[in-house]
Amino acid sequence: MPDSLSRLKEDVLKGYDDRTLEDLQHCLRDGLHSLEIVNNCIVPAILEVGLLWNEGKLYLPDVILSVEAFKIASTPMQELLRSHKNRTIGRIVLGTVQGDTHDLGKDIVAALLAAAGFEVKDLGINVATETFLSAIRENQPDVLALGAYMSTTVPAMREVVDAVRGIDLSHSMRVLVGGRAISGLDAQKMGADGYGQDAIEAVDCARKLVGFEEKTMDFISRLSENRT
Repeated sequence: MPDSLSRLKEDVLKGYDDRTLEDLQHCLRDGLHSLEIVNNCIVPAILEVGLLWNEGKLYLPDVILSVEAFKIASTPMQELLRSHKNRTIGRIVLGTVQGDTHDLGKDIVAALLAAAGFEVKDLGINVATETFLSAIRENQPDVLALGAYMSTTVPAMREVVDAVRGIDLSHSMRVLVGGRAISGLDAQKMGADGYGQDAIEAVDCARKLVGFEEKTMDFISRLSENRT
C-alpha cells in the first residue's frame, strides 16, 4: 500500500481528523485513483473501527474522532460513490426522531451504513414526522432508519412508524429502529421491520432487510483483512 494511502487509513483508524484532508490531498497528488482510495482505504478503515468498537477494543471518544475523520475523507468522494452504482446495495433515509438531539449513535450508524455500501440520506437530529415523510417521498428509500436515545422520544418514533404505515409505499420500504431508549420488544410492538441494539446490529439488520444474509461482523472482517 502506498505511504500516502497508509497514512490516510491510519487517520481514520486512529481519528487523526486534523490531518485527514491534507493526507487525502496527498493521495490524489500521488496519482491514486479516487475509487482505490475509497475501496482500499476509507471504507475498510471505518469498518475496522466498527469491528474494534464492537469487540470493546475502542472507546467512544476514539470512535467519535474516527467517524469525524471518515466524514472529512469521504465527503469529497460522495460524487464518486454516487456515480458507481455497483457499490450501492440499497438506499436509506436516516434520522433521530423529533425531540431528540443526540447525534453520536446516529453518526456512527450512518458512517458504517455508508461504508457497507448503502446510499445514506442523513436527515440529522430532532427530525419531525413530516420531514421523514417528505424524505421518503423524495428519495424512495429501501429502508427508513429511526433513532431514539431518550425514553421521552419513543412516542415520536412510534408516531413516525404509524405515519409511514399510512402512506403509499409501493417501493416496499422497510423500517429499522434503534437507540438505547428502545428494546427489541418495543420495536415489535410499534410494528418496525427490524431493530438494531447497537451500530453493528443495525447495519447487520439493514443488510438483511435488503437481501444480504452475510453477517456484518463477517463482512467487516473480510474487508478488514489487510490492516496494514
